[in-house]
Amino acid sequence: MILRGFILKITTHEFSEAINKATSIDLSEQQLKELKCYLLSCKAILRASHPYHPQINSVLTLLNHNYGNVFKWYQKPLGLIVIAGLGGIVTYGGLILLGWVSLPQG
Repeated sequence: MILRGFILKITTHEFSEAINKATSIDLSEQQLKELKCYLLSCKAILRASHPYHPQINSVLTLLNHNYGNVFKWYQKPLGLIVIAGLGGIVTYGGLILLGWVSLPQG
């Protein structure tokens, strides 16, 4: 998008480039965020009757379908290890409190 004063102008080249990028196979999380931001700002700027609107809607649907599950920190391997470790510690502490196990002597 080109910023001129306070008016945003969407160029055909930028828009077709964004559509092509959205249909590519591998997008990083940063590229996905930038692409969604661009498409949502295009949608906000253009009127509902503009010919780009159906394309924007279909590309946003495609992105949500293909990249809908962006993994959070706790879904990545290190996060899962931390959660499993903390779960083991909490479970062991609970068993000690119940008197079912005791701390090792020695």
